Amino acid sequence: MKRLITVFVFLILFFPVQPQSGQGKDKKGPLPKNAQDRNQKLDIVLVLDNSGSMNKNDPEFFAKDVVTNFLIEMEEGLRLGMIIFDQKVDLLEPLVDMTDSEARAGFLKSLNRLNYSGRFSDSPAAIERAIYELKNRGRKDAHKSIVFLSDGIVDTGDKSRDYEKEKWMKQDLAQDSRKAGIRIAGISFSNSADFSNIQALAFKTDGEYFRAVNVADVHHAVKKIYEMVTKPVIRPAAQVATTKKEVVPAPAKIAPVMPAVKKIEPAVSPAKEMPGTQKQGFFLEIVLVVILVLLVVIVIMMLFRERSKPVIKEDSVSVAHPREDTSMPQALLVDVKNITAKKTLILDKRMINIGRGSNNDVAIPQDTVSGFHATIECRDDTFYLEDQRSTNMTYLNGEEIKAYSPKRLKSGDEIIFADYRFVFLIAYQTPAGETTRVG
Repeated sequence: MKRLITVFVFLILFFPVQPQSGQGKDKKGPLPKNAQDRNQKLDIVLVLDNSGSMNKNDPEFFAKDVVTNFLIEMEEGLRLGMIIFDQKVDLLEPLVDMTDSEARAGFLKSLNRLNYSGRFSDSPAAIERAIYELKNRGRKDAHKSIVFLSDGIVDTGDKSRDYEKEKWMKQDLAQDSRKAGIRIAGISFSNSADFSNIQALAFKTDGEYFRAVNVADVHHAVKKIYEMVTKPVIRPAAQVATTKKEVVPAPAKIAPVMPAVKKIEPAVSPAKEMPGTQKQGFFLEIVLVVILVLLVVIVIMMLFRERSKPVIKEDSVSVAHPREDTSMPQALLVDVKNITAKKTLILDKRMINIGRGSNNDVAIPQDTVSGFHATIECRDDTFYLEDQRSTNMTYLNGEEIKAYSPKRLKSGDEIIFADYRFVFLIAYQTPAGETTRVG
């Protein structure tokens, strides 16, 4: 029903009544595609792995070929920055206009610092520095991207710290990058690389990742990345949230539009006196009135329907903290065997962490559950379950799911973390033709 209302609003906003002949302004079509491309502004930060493991995974130094290809392929509107990292992070070149020949020469000179001699690989810190550079020095009207050249390995010399760093990068940094409209494209130069980190960053920021094991792969990757960074950033979740805010409080939003109905009366005249263009405009006005009337009827029906929905009582569920995002669907996780001592949990954030540790949103205090076992994330009003490389696996409806391979959830799905069974539910929704049973 809400989707139908959204369609009506779309028709009203984007198909207005056409001006009558002789009364409209001169029409101007959209810019030709090539003109639009020339006006695009691109801000890109290259993040280069300088750790010793790259000697094995990129012995031909293809990373340098990628950088030089960017300088060749990208022309007007391009600003590039460059970061290299090993155990430390260095901003070699801040964002600078590549149309300046001196800047391009300085950029290539700095590239000579890349020698794969570092002892460790702190890629999360490098990604954080690149996001900071784009958020603080990037142009507001530019397409912002990070190109991450690495074997994906996080190695700070401390395994427990590596785990925390990976978690920080794939969750907090990826989410921060997505919110800022920054895409991350990853390129690895070996099939033995740790693609889980590269893939997670690309997936969660609407980016892409590539394997480049020869020169042809390098050219292909640069071409595909160029296509990616020149596309507008689409934020479906933000658009849906905006639409809901405009539609749900229907009575307040409809009132300013209703005067359009009154304006039709003076426009009506006998059919004999109407030229062809006036008849067409009159017809479109009638269609608009019909759409508005239908919209009012549907909104009234929805208000009655909302009043009839059951209310979830606070004493029947466990609420860890107040609901943070009222624009997302209300989802529940039912603890079948009451392992958590909280029979029903409300998933009230867009990112829910699940694991043995007490710092998780859903804490399962059992030894077979990993410290950070899995996540449930809400994107575009859809929930996804993702295993975080747990020791004893995560199962969806009896099937094991691979680490870092998000699976879409529907109401009534059974989820098993190690040995412990839960049921995922979306409030007011039951699987079609089925009865959800818990127990």
